[in-house]
Amino acid sequence: MKLSRYQINFIEAYLIKNKVKFWDVRMELLDHIATDVQERMHNGEVFENALKQVHLSFGNSFKSKKLSKDQKSWIFTESIYADNSGYKKLMQLKHIELNKSLRRELRFAIIRFFKNPLLVALFVGFGTILYHTLSNGILSIQMAFHTLLFLLFFISMVPFIIIAINQKKALKSLYLSTLSSLSLMFVGFFNIIQFGFTVLSSNLELNYGLGYILFTFAVLFPFVFVQIQVFLRKFREYQQIHKTYFA
Repeated sequence: MKLSRYQINFIEAYLIKNKVKFWDVRMELLDHIATDVQERMHNGEVFENALKQVHLSFGNSFKSKKLSKDQKSWIFTESIYADNSGYKKLMQLKHIELNKSLRRELRFAIIRFFKNPLLVALFVGFGTILYHTLSNGILSIQMAFHTLLFLLFFISMVPFIIIAINQKKALKSLYLSTLSSLSLMFVGFFNIIQFGFTVLSSNLELNYGLGYILFTFAVLFPFVFVQIQVFLRKFREYQQIHKTYFA
């Protein structure tokens, strides 16, 4: 028995009320739940009972309790909206899986970066410009280091900024939020490099300072570049999926 539009809309509203806040998770769950409910209805269940059984199958419950306002008694609630612990656990597991998947994808993107002649030429070109700028005294070691670090840090935070802006447009996706949160991983790198520079800056010679800055550039530039590259590709893909889902 095929579900009606009203029943499909009811399932989506049920997921929203159960705090499945990411639209891509809702899209996946909506398809799974609708198929399961449809199969149960085909076997003789009515829609409401079929949905209840599916609700339980995800590890949720019908019952919840909370203290009354006077903190003297328990108030018990029983409905398909009383407990969403199964969905919370599901989203946590998905977040962990996505983190592993995206880290693996970023590693492969780094390998592709160094296999691409044009990107390697861009990398070497920027490094050469940086070297000549510093060796000719156009910028001081300290100014060049802090400028480089600020630019790379700002660029690495672009995914986080894009997601923050587009959340108002219902682009709250678990996949993209996880991807943008990887930006925060670079904060630790920047702090370590900044600390190293601070420790050494009191006795910093030109050659040593130049080497330290080139090392910083060589380590951070490829990672920042592929992070933005992967994010923008996934962001465009998810924009199209989002338009189809909300059409």
